[in-house]
Amino acid sequence: ALEYKPLQTYLGGQDLQAMFVHLGKLYGVFREKFLLVIKRWDLTDKTFKETGHTIKNDKAWWEFDILEAWTFHHKLYLFYNTEGGEDGASPYELWCYDFTTNKGLEDRTPKTLKADPKKPFWGQAVARGDGQLYVLGGLQGYLGYNERFARSKKVMRYDMRTESWEKCKDMPHARFRGGAVVLDQKLYVMGGCDIENDDTVLGSMDCFDFQTNVWTTVTTKEGKTLMMKDARQEMRAVFVFEGKICVLGGESEPPQKSTTYEMYDPETREWSAPKRIKLENEERVLVQVTSEFIAK
Repeated sequence: ALEYKPLQTYLGGQDLQAMFVHLGKLYGVFREKFLLVIKRWDLTDKTFKETGHTIKNDKAWWEFDILEAWTFHHKLYLFYNTEGGEDGASPYELWCYDFTTNKGLEDRTPKTLKADPKKPFWGQAVARGDGQLYVLGGLQGYLGYNERFARSKKVMRYDMRTESWEKCKDMPHARFRGGAVVLDQKLYVMGGCDIENDDTVLGSMDCFDFQTNVWTTVTTKEGKTLMMKDARQEMRAVFVFEGKICVLGGESEPPQKSTTYEMYDPETREWSAPKRIKLENEERVLVQVTSEFIAK
């Protein structure tokens, strides 16, 4: 079972936006007005402490939410949504901060993800593995009355070594607000919403094999489409834990916040029975996995 450990989340007016592990230590990214402050978790004092890294940001704290933060070759990458869209749309951007130069954020957002005044692209799933960032699916358009929109099967990959984007093979199914993760040379994407079919919450999972370059829909040993025990979208976290895929929280059907998690075992090709986990704040959860399971 996973162990829930709440961390101190509000320090001197600074809001904890994301956590990441760098060189075996846990860090937090805090935001305060037009600044991003990086702090290190002190295991002795049980609090975040200053590191000297403060990043100027041209967006005010209310204009963005960091969804993913990670490091690669002494660079910090931030994948976040902005408040640039209309009717609830939140376009996504990718930014990079070099610890060695401390020159501030550099834009790594591809043109296809840039906020389009007419058709912003949003609600994608994000996964990372071996120096690669994968952005999957999402929705192009608005949710306003009588507006056109379309779910996407597109997959984009960002190579952190070459700092370049490329388009990959489309997914078998379009997914909006799904989850994704990389495990054992395979890319998994699950859940999400079928917004073109009465907002049905999805429980299926697709898998891309990097070795064969082929997408498949994950099935049971009997050949039937494998479904999560609780279909869910907007999962609070999707991560690998002890060789298994864990999905935590989100929104289930009928529309309600989920406070359960379940695990997928690639060996047995089965999802575990959902287990409830008590979260202090169901609206916002940050998860970081080190040797333990930590959630905000």
